[in-house]
Amino acid sequence: MFTKSVFILAVVCFATTMAERYVGRKSSFVSRPVGAPGGIIPGGIGECLPFDPFHRVLADFAVQQMGNGYSLINIRGVRTQVVSGIMYHMELFVFRVTSFGNICEQCDVKVVHRPWIAGQELTLHSQQCKETCCPF
Repeated sequence: MFTKSVFILAVVCFATTMAERYVGRKSSFVSRPVGAPGGIIPGGIGECLPFDPFHRVLADFAVQQMGNGYSLINIRGVRTQVVSGIMYHMELFVFRVTSFGNICEQCDVKVVHRPWIAGQELTLHSQQCKETCCPF
């Protein structure tokens, strides 16, 4: 009984220490060096700077999956998360042609990359768009 209580106390102390270290941090697209506070967290979302040409491939795939009438304007930011593959959290500016006119939107999309699954390497996991001012 005593060892179980000590173990639980140790876990609570560790969790409190870790929470103090990471609570209150805001997500941003500013890179941080590995090992610095707010750096890499196992299973967490990490920063992706500078842009990689593969990010453009992912953004084009996401826009294609969003449907007809969408065109990519700009990639605002990319973050990664290790899941069963790599999930790319992307902020995109897109241009959409509608019957009422042309609309600029900012879209938050998540694309999962699983290179070991032939024919289904990329999957659009989610998308959420809102109308915004065009960045040009």
